Amino acid sequence: MMDSGRSDLLDEIASFSSCTRTELDLLSFIATETFVSSGTVVTMENTMGRECFVISSGSASVTRDGEDLGVIGAGEFFGELSLLAGSAYPTTVTAETPMELYVLSPAEFDSLLANAPTIVRKMLRERRRVVA
Repeated sequence: MMDSGRSDLLDEIASFSSCTRTELDLLSFIATETFVSSGTVVTMENTMGRECFVISSGSASVTRDGEDLGVIGAGEFFGELSLLAGSAYPTTVTAETPMELYVLSPAEFDSLLANAPTIVRKMLRERRRVVA
């Protein structure tokens, strides 16, 4: 059963503003909602990419080789390029505040690709200034 509250929340995220209701419902249905506390390392640079993350609330710092690359927040996402390429995460992403995340496993991401390929294309077009 789809949670219309979750898909409504996704609809408010600028990165998904051009997505159809069907696409948002699918993303909401297959993604796992999780919460992490401040200081949690969400992805570690040079470790195999196993998940894609969409930030619903909160913010995280992004570093590479110890260099600060910036901060990402609600509406931004990371990890999708590693899933697509089957490669390691290029950066370390650490929660600066408590965060609510939508997490897609490789199987869930593949399902999204198979059932709503346009949403993945939209995500790739929306890549932010910080590569995470």
